[in-house]
Amino acid sequence: MITETTYLRPNITIEHELVGSKMFFVYNFKGINYKVFNSLASMNDYTSGGNEACLFECRSEKALEKYFTKTPNRDTTLYLLTNSQHEKTWSKSDCMS
Repeated sequence: MITETTYLRPNITIEHELVGSKMFFVYNFKGINYKVFNSLASMNDYTSGGNEACLFECRSEKALEKYFTKTPNRDTTLYLLTNSQHEKTWSKSDCMS
């Protein structure tokens, strides 16, 4: 459930998404690219050109909804933004070795 929407620009928003008792932050670029973060700090790091890691990235609202409804334990998967043309996923253990 979206609890708040902040407009950074007319075509870029930050949506605060409450799932159960956990808050997620969705960076919505023109309604064609969505990036999900688990904290404002990690999102701020991304928007300031720092670390480009997020929990999930997709190109459709339908995929975003599926992520929030299908994945009960969102902490076990990490999606890294290495190429915006492709969605690539690794497990956390792959990324921490």
